[in-house]
Amino acid sequence: NFYVSLDEEGGFGFSTKKDLNKFLNFRSSKQNMNLIDRIFTWGAFDEDVWKKKYPSYKKKIVNFGGPRIDLWKEKNVKKIFDEDIKNIRKKYKDFILVLASGHTSRKEINKVFRLDSKWRNFKNDSQKTRRLAVLKNELKLFQMFLETIFDLCRFYPKEKFVLKPHPIQSKEDWKKISKKFPNNLLFEDNIETSPLIYCSKGILQTSSSTAIQSYLLKRNVVSYRPKKIYFERNFGNYFGKIVVNSEQMRESVKNLTQFKIKKKNLDKRINSRLFFSKIDNSKRIADYLFRFCPI
Repeated sequence: NFYVSLDEEGGFGFSTKKDLNKFLNFRSSKQNMNLIDRIFTWGAFDEDVWKKKYPSYKKKIVNFGGPRIDLWKEKNVKKIFDEDIKNIRKKYKDFILVLASGHTSRKEINKVFRLDSKWRNFKNDSQKTRRLAVLKNELKLFQMFLETIFDLCRFYPKEKFVLKPHPIQSKEDWKKISKKFPNNLLFEDNIETSPLIYCSKGILQTSSSTAIQSYLLKRNVVSYRPKKIYFERNFGNYFGKIVVNSEQMRESVKNLTQFKIKKKNLDKRINSRLFFSKIDNSKRIADYLFRFCPI
């Protein structure tokens, strides 16, 4: 057998290499590196962290890019999601897409923390305390973002907003939350993110890789980044106009389709973290694997 691994969570979204290194403490091990044949990385950023963490296994670590990136290319979105795009335009027409992320309730935090206590191998109570603080921080950010979106919907009652939850968020929590939605905020959890982004007028998000996805699909992004919140995954926020409160959010949405961002600087940021080429990453990875797994 030939064993390979590519972490679906990636590493490109972390704020610093130090944060990614901590992430790899429980996503990898020397035992795993010894058993596996190849580790694929998303770009130069996580490739560098992997190689510094496991210098004896450098030859096993290959920068081929994540296949999910292929769904961030306009040509692929138009081809793969052709029917979805037609249906979205019939169903919603002009709309602003809200992409939610983070933990949705204290109950969810407790559930995640129980799993973390099992899998992260905390060495002491201090590590547990820090992890719980991070989870509480993420819940606070989610609640602040949601309140800001509700305020925005009430401020622009004639504007249509569509909210797409993160796949790992609690469906039970969203059933309760969606009952409080303003009339012009619609809930959508059945359609893939890429065609929704493609059909939207613009994106509202916080601390999510979907901001990069939206930028590559040529949609303006507003990144909600309030003060006094630590962002472990801050990289995506750079790909939108950063706002810190409801007032700034209102003003940015007013000019959502008009404002311009510095494309040259952002292209450099992307290339420093993600591997792109004219050939889709999924094809490059498949061709590589077929050398070891002939049909």
